[in-house]
Amino acid sequence: MASRRILIVDDNVDSADLAAELLQERGHVTCVAYGSGAAIAAARNFQPQIALLDICLPTMSGYELARHLRAGALLGGCRFIAVTGSADEADRRESEAAGFYCHLVKPFGAQALFDAVDGQECAGSCAPPQGWSLG
Repeated sequence: MASRRILIVDDNVDSADLAAELLQERGHVTCVAYGSGAAIAAARNFQPQIALLDICLPTMSGYELARHLRAGALLGGCRFIAVTGSADEADRRESEAAGFYCHLVKPFGAQALFDAVDGQECAGSCAPPQGWSLG
């Protein structure tokens, strides 16, 4: 397993910190942001390869944040993973339409997190965006 730079964005501090701890134990380098403004600033310097974005952030949704990060051309090769409490099919379709690689529903287990980060099929995930390659 290759080490990756992973940006974790969640306004739930405990959730974000736990995800970072689990991923660090697997050898990844993480950067945690507890809101969209902090995430935008962090992305410029950190240049993540993967971004776990909470969809229900207070000032900007995870969908809006992903669009903003892509528009700046800073994260062209970044794989976005949606993290949300909503498991219904409409939300999964919205994640897919927004270009998210995977739709993780809280609470999710460590293995689901690892599978999403490692590019494995995650349970109930979105299909990878068209043209996406793990290479």
